Amino acid sequence: MRKLLFSLSACGVLLSLTGCFFGGTTRETQVFDLAEKAKGAKPLPYDVHFLFFRNLSGSDRRFLLRQPGDRMVSDEFSRWLLDPELMLERYLRDEVRGGGSASVRIRGVITRFEVDVERRAAVLAVDFVLRIDDRSAGVSCRAQKALPAGGITPAGAAQAMSECASAVAEELRKHILAFAKGKLK
Repeated sequence: MRKLLFSLSACGVLLSLTGCFFGGTTRETQVFDLAEKAKGAKPLPYDVHFLFFRNLSGSDRRFLLRQPGDRMVSDEFSRWLLDPELMLERYLRDEVRGGGSASVRIRGVITRFEVDVERRAAVLAVDFVLRIDDRSAGVSCRAQKALPAGGITPAGAAQAMSECASAVAEELRKHILAFAKGKLK
């Protein structure tokens, strides 16, 4: 019995040590957020309320990479701080705001939130429904920003996606103004 226990203990020690000597190095998981933009945008003359956002892009907190041949791969070591729909909604709340008598309610559906490896670009596409009183309109905003020169890096991808979010925010502001002016003439 003693020999059996000694043999099992020795095997356990050997198995645990093999990971120390033969195990590869692990990459540290990097976490990114959409970069804050300078708050220079003039507030809209309408009260803006963001409602529910959905994410149909296939992306979650892991970076989603579109490989050649439209093969989708998740990067296990590069992650977003929040799920894309929560992160984009928070970003838009900061960038698209206003105050006034009319209230614009906005719902969003993210259809693309990915890094296209072949085109070396971040891609963001969002469908919005704008609503004022009993009137509503659907609009789409799409942005594609090139990744910085050099190799594709997580930091470069996060920066390009931040630029996409900024472009979508600006396009959404224009849609809100056009939609509201049609209603408030």
